[in-house]
Amino acid sequence: MIYAFESVEIGKDVLLGGGCKIYDSDFHSLVLEERLEQIDSHIKSKPVKVCDGAFIGSQSIILKGVTIGKKSIVGAGSVVTKSIPSGEIWAGNPAKYIKKYLGLRPFWIRCFSRKPVKGVFQTRYISN
Repeated sequence: MIYAFESVEIGKDVLLGGGCKIYDSDFHSLVLEERLEQIDSHIKSKPVKVCDGAFIGSQSIILKGVTIGKKSIVGAGSVVTKSIPSGEIWAGNPAKYIKKYLGLRPFWIRCFSRKPVKGVFQTRYISN
């Protein structure tokens, strides 16, 4: 669910897990008297931005005023209350820094030869 009172911007190649919620407002005032008015005109909102390549785990909640940086990862079930810099992994309630995302992915090389080869199955990592 994406609720945009002001602005929710989602970049390219963003992955959103099932049940994610992105809110750019509080929906209502926090002051009782203001909430009881016919029309609650004291709603606070701030834009939300999810930058290119970010991955938001399932059931996560992104709150108003947050920016998720490029290629950042938010763990499943997290509640994000602060902006996350590019290339970092955050998780929890409230979401906290876990570690830097190095952008490494496994790349397996299989060697075929008639002669026995030391280390037939090799694993090495290449960066994006």
